[in-house]
Amino acid sequence: MNKHRVVLPGLIVGALLLALVAVFAIFLPKVEGKTGDLTLPATLPGGYVAADRREAYESLTSATDADKANYVTSQVNAGKFAAKSYKAMGVEGVSRNYLTKDGQQFVAVQLIRAQGGAISPFLFTDPKTAEQGTQLDHYVKAGDATCIETGTSDGAGKVQQSVIECQKSEDGLTLQVTTQNSISAVGKLIDAIWDDVA
Repeated sequence: MNKHRVVLPGLIVGALLLALVAVFAIFLPKVEGKTGDLTLPATLPGGYVAADRREAYESLTSATDADKANYVTSQVNAGKFAAKSYKAMGVEGVSRNYLTKDGQQFVAVQLIRAQGGAISPFLFTDPKTAEQGTQLDHYVKAGDATCIETGTSDGAGKVQQSVIECQKSEDGLTLQVTTQNSISAVGKLIDAIWDDVA
């Protein structure tokens, strides 16, 4: 009898503690408006679809169903590896690639729960003095984001853009976007993503 009296209250107290822990784990993050997870949307303005979704490859008529499945798997695995890499660096982050449905344009997006640092071109070259065909990087602004535009000199002081990488950081959250889009287009894209995730 004494044994039952000791075990039963112990079980009840244990069950209550477990229930209390579950309540905090499930409901407290919702009360705070946080889940602890960073997420990126499945689609972006301009017709971009996440490359880890089958819809991103619908227009690739030359690709077989098996090819498309492999593309999706590859992108899913890349996202998992990115999250693992961020964790190894001691930060929370998520990375996702996007394609237009015609497969002609891409956007790579990273969202990191950390304050961004200064970004800088690998090598500074003045477009005004660069010879035609010289590859160069230089600073540009896209809205509130600081960007590095990589391109080729036209020999007349202008750059034929090939890719642009931008960073926007506020309140311990950093967004990085890499794309082939124009500066004005990437500025709008960054604003749209920021409004969605911040």
